[in-house]
Amino acid sequence: RAQVVCNATPVGMGADESPYPKELWKAETVAFDCVYTPRDTRFLREARAAGAETADGVGMFVRQANAQAKEFLGRGIPTELMREFLKTL
Repeated sequence: RAQVVCNATPVGMGADESPYPKELWKAETVAFDCVYTPRDTRFLREARAAGAETADGVGMFVRQANAQAKEFLGRGIPTELMREFLKTL
């Protein structure tokens, strides 16, 4: 019955694993994975295969990195620069 399922664990980062059983995915579910590398995790692939809407963790990672840069450096890092860097991972 979940409408949104968020993987807020490190499961899927470094191993092809998912913390959520694939048989529970439904087309009307939204899946958000906080994992950002790999970008396309098993969690997201299984959700997408069931027809669920998905979102990866890259956007959250970029915003966190920018907030940290502002805190420690006194200025942010251009978002596009960070997104380009992530493509190299």
